[in-house]
Amino acid sequence: MVNGLVAAYAAGELSTAEQSRTSPDPPGQEQAARAAYLARALGGGAYPLLAGALADGAPRSVPEAAYRAGAQPAAGRLRGGEPPRGS
Repeated sequence: MVNGLVAAYAAGELSTAEQSRTSPDPPGQEQAARAAYLARALGGGAYPLLAGALADGAPRSVPEAAYRAGAQPAAGRLRGGEPPRGS
């Protein structure tokens, strides 16, 4: 599964690099256009959860807390240390 994720990520990065290299637009123009589109989409109210997550002052995820809430219990279940959720 990890190999598939890495392969997909690498393919995406290569595709993006090739697109940037062969683009007739000046460097940075595509990023500016994407940023403007994102600002319009967030300002329009169609994506309130995304707008809240990207807003200044939005609470940031704490990696240690996220690990303790998700990965650590899952690892315990895989090792047989605790019963599956919902049982």
